[in-house]
Amino acid sequence: MRPGSLRRQSVALITVVVIAMLAAGLTGLLDGLELQAVNLAFQVRGAQPPRSPVVIVAIDDYTFANSGLQWPWPRTYFAQLVDQLAAGGARLIALDVFFREPELFKPAVYTVQGESFLDIAQRYGVSAADLRAANQLDNAGTICGGQTLTIPTQPAQTHVVLRDTLEGLAARYHVSLADLLNANPSLDAPCQITPGLLLQIPVFGPVTYTAVAGDDVAGVAGRFQVNALAVLDEAGQPAQDPLTPGQTLTILFGDGAFAAAVRSAGNVVLNGEVFKDFSGDEFIEVRKPVRALSAAAAGFGITNIQHDADGAVHSVLAWENTARDPAQGEVYYTWPVVLASLYTGQPLAGRPALDRFQFGEQTVRLDRKFLRVNFRGPAGTVPVISALKVVNGDQIREDPDAFRGKIVLIGATSASLQDIYPTPFGFQQTTSGVEVMANALDTVLSGETLTLWSGVCAAPAEGVAGFLRLCALGERTPMLLSILISGGLGLLLLLIREPTRAILALGGLLAAGVALWLAAFLVGRTEIPLVAPLVTLFVAFAAPAVERAVSEELEKRRVRGIFELFISPEMVGQLIDKGIDAMRGKRAELTILFSDIRGFTTMSEKMTPEELVATLNEYLGVMTEVIHRHGGTVDKYEGDLVMAFFGAPLWYPDHAERAVRCSIDMRLELDRLRAKWAAEGKPSHLEMGIGLNSAEVFVGLVGSGRRVNYTVMGDGVNLASRVQDLTKDLQWPLLITEFTYAQVKDQFDIEFGEARLVKGKTVPVGMYKVLGEKGAPAERRVRALFT
Repeated sequence: MRPGSLRRQSVALITVVVIAMLAAGLTGLLDGLELQAVNLAFQVRGAQPPRSPVVIVAIDDYTFANSGLQWPWPRTYFAQLVDQLAAGGARLIALDVFFREPELFKPAVYTVQGESFLDIAQRYGVSAADLRAANQLDNAGTICGGQTLTIPTQPAQTHVVLRDTLEGLAARYHVSLADLLNANPSLDAPCQITPGLLLQIPVFGPVTYTAVAGDDVAGVAGRFQVNALAVLDEAGQPAQDPLTPGQTLTILFGDGAFAAAVRSAGNVVLNGEVFKDFSGDEFIEVRKPVRALSAAAAGFGITNIQHDADGAVHSVLAWENTARDPAQGEVYYTWPVVLASLYTGQPLAGRPALDRFQFGEQTVRLDRKFLRVNFRGPAGTVPVISALKVVNGDQIREDPDAFRGKIVLIGATSASLQDIYPTPFGFQQTTSGVEVMANALDTVLSGETLTLWSGVCAAPAEGVAGFLRLCALGERTPMLLSILISGGLGLLLLLIREPTRAILALGGLLAAGVALWLAAFLVGRTEIPLVAPLVTLFVAFAAPAVERAVSEELEKRRVRGIFELFISPEMVGQLIDKGIDAMRGKRAELTILFSDIRGFTTMSEKMTPEELVATLNEYLGVMTEVIHRHGGTVDKYEGDLVMAFFGAPLWYPDHAERAVRCSIDMRLELDRLRAKWAAEGKPSHLEMGIGLNSAEVFVGLVGSGRRVNYTVMGDGVNLASRVQDLTKDLQWPLLITEFTYAQVKDQFDIEFGEARLVKGKTVPVGMYKVLGEKGAPAERRVRALFT
């Protein structure tokens, strides 16, 4: 292949990769991975403080543990919560709680009022210990409302404890003391009630109260801890001052008290949902709060939080309508959007579009009705205050401005209520649904919305078929386009023939892709594809590389198969490592070996053809093993003749020495075979003649496309053959030429035989007899041929 050209197999593989990735993108198989990448981008960006004055009042485990309330909470408690927030100056109040059904059989609630033991000690400037001792109190300083205490001052004083009593509360609410104790099982005795303790009052309807001189509506409402609008006159209307002594008033609890608190605050937004059959996208109903609450609220919005393809929440439904056609039916916005409109005074468009809605002068981008939430951080990033601390007044006493001018969201944070969700900031540390909506509100108010341009399906719940997420082709365009571009870059990378440079280029492109993706999110607040293009680029580069590696491995195996016929497997491995160039035809100095059996013809006449073949194969196998052991290459077999050479395809500078040692070992192996054959009763009167010559010859693959042979050619080869023939004349089994002698004379004992004018030569060539290695024992010495 020409440098810089593309192999057809590589182009085909990249085409397959691109088609596979396009199919994965179209069917949504990459959505989860792309969204996980977005999660990583959020975590790289890190937590940020909310841009909006949002605070959460939590329906939390602390309140459950310290109030004795069970879910659902009495609506009188929600009424008290709203009253406290309104009194604290909250700009807007939103409840992320459904109130779709009327409340039945829920008690009223009352927070005990009055002074504590420590309040009295501080008022008179005495120690708690002295006060306890003066009144013989227990270590807890238990006192009852109306109890007279001796104050250990100089002179001593008395003080009547101002505090609610169970008896007084039972009479106020027209319930028995026993019922009141049963409703609050944590109490064993009436004096155990302390200021701030939340009591459940077993009343399940309105309570009457007869006004006395000096009463006003606010005072009566305060005695029952309800809003003044929950105090009704004889006509069923909110009572008005002045009150007449003996006038009968009705005190509302439950839904009535809650509606009164909501109406009085004038800034409360409630939530519900538009319920559809998504299998057919048919509208069924709008689920709103009960009528009394809906009529009292300043606004209504829907709630819709759903997990996305990666299991986390990335979007909230911004609006929904009551018809299949977006241009038809009544429109309901999500309650964070309603809050944003009320907070800014900017009206909402009566007919929003699938991809945007108008928020006064501001256009908020949507993706098929869904608002991409710009999460500020993990759970707890938005300030959270326990509901109990709001109702009992502790929070406002600690910080009078805790809610002033704020948007207060009331919702569940307790995991037991199962309104928690994974977000981009983590799957282990889940975020409450109310905080998800707080982040959505902050996204709208800050104007820092996210743009979805990653090709991920915008709607978490629509267009899902099993594990496939099918949505409009237009939504998938960014992802599909990025896959095509990455496939083209993969093709360009293949033009770089140097592997190191290609890998560096690939790494640079991947790093650039990550940098662009991260910059788009951090700077442009835009989600663009990451996984799809990077996986496509990597696989488009790797697949052809793997294919090339497989092809090269197959080629190596083919070469190995050829050369294992001639050389040892170890040499084949080294040859493969050096590459195909080691096999190409070239001139090289080698040592050529010819060996022939003496007496083979006579032996063959005494054996059957089968025996002859078996014996010859045994002989050739042993000799081949010896040649391989010394690094030689078997060229060919011609009957009992063996031709081999040393120094190719792997060149050794000591090729001549290897050839001589190999020849000596071949002689020793022949002696072993002769003894074996004799023991088996086979003909064994055999000898071997070996001739060696060192010369520069041609070596390489020779042949046609159907059959090739790795061989040597040249005058030096012919001379080696002639030397082998001369072993008969000189009666010596191992002869070498003067050219080989010059290279091995220092390692072996050698005698000059004679100079012969051999065929093809114009001057005599010196022939030398190899006697053995210098200092070798007698059994390794070369003996003369027998006659």
